[in-house]
Amino acid sequence: MQKLYYSFLFIIIIISSCNNTSNKHNSQHNKTPFRYIKSIQINKRLKNTIWKQNTNIPIEIEHIRKNKQIDSIEIYLDNKKQNTIYKNSFKTSLSIKHGKVGTRRINAIAYHPYGKKGFNSIKIQIVPDKEPTRYSFEVIKTYKHDTTHFTEGLFFKNGFLYEGTGIKGESSIYKIDLNNNKTLFSRKIDQEYFGEGITALNNKLFQLTWKSKKGFVYNINNFKLESEFEIDTEGWGITTIDDNLVISNGTNVLHFINKDSYKIIKKLEICDNNGPINYINELEYIYPYIYANVWQKNKIIIIEPTTGKVIGIVDLTSIITKENNFLTDNENVLNGIAYDKLNKRLFITGKRWSKIFQIKLINSEKH
Repeated sequence: MQKLYYSFLFIIIIISSCNNTSNKHNSQHNKTPFRYIKSIQINKRLKNTIWKQNTNIPIEIEHIRKNKQIDSIEIYLDNKKQNTIYKNSFKTSLSIKHGKVGTRRINAIAYHPYGKKGFNSIKIQIVPDKEPTRYSFEVIKTYKHDTTHFTEGLFFKNGFLYEGTGIKGESSIYKIDLNNNKTLFSRKIDQEYFGEGITALNNKLFQLTWKSKKGFVYNINNFKLESEFEIDTEGWGITTIDDNLVISNGTNVLHFINKDSYKIIKKLEICDNNGPINYINELEYIYPYIYANVWQKNKIIIIEPTTGKVIGIVDLTSIITKENNFLTDNENVLNGIAYDKLNKRLFITGKRWSKIFQIKLINSEKH
């Protein structure tokens, strides 16, 4: 009887041990991330072509592991499902009618028997299918501009013009009464910094620096320095949309940044119908679009801030001709956009120009 008891106890211990081992393996399995197998390849030529919106983009999937049967393939655009291909039909198409331009990602997930999945991803370039509207302009009025000001930022608020200038040892911010060209007060930053774009949000003035990845926050009423901040990019131009800062860095990408944490919320690529627009510089948000200078170009581009599309171009060549006493220096380029929201006045200037111009845009395609 005693032998029978110990035999029974031994069996119980063995069973319990097996169950614990099984549970342990199951627990480890649940913690292991799903691993895709390399069974498919999206046609590589897609990434070497610029695709226009409202154009059918042919998608071909190569089955590179023939021993892995494919039941279906799901096609995603930026993680949003677009289409499903069944069985051995490895061709489909996408038509991107709306949304952001610039870099988009096509993902393909292949479903194999026994729960296996294959995955492949590829980046493509999308541009608008329409050319930007062309604008000319009319000069309404001119104002004097200090020719020592290497203009990097400009905005208008509560009846006054604010200007930020560059060059190490000269970089400053100014509050100016346009009516008499009087500087009401100014502040110079440390000579180690190259001042860049400026903007206002609530009662604060934000100033960028070029390569230092640092910015400054001032009380807009007295230019008292309140704080400093760091950003993970160069600083070129800056404006605000709602409660976010929007920053350019000389590429075709705008960075939307939280005003409190200074963390990047999103990035927006800027393209016209021919491709990316690089060297985006000074910015001004004039609802509902962003107006931007392009470094060393005689134009302002008008950007749709939800998609990155360039929907308009303002040709300012004739104004720059009038400023030809500065054209011998390639640094003294068009740069500076400000908007008087109350009186609907648009101002533009350039680096070390002698004038600030109030202009009115004219849709060239309607004349």
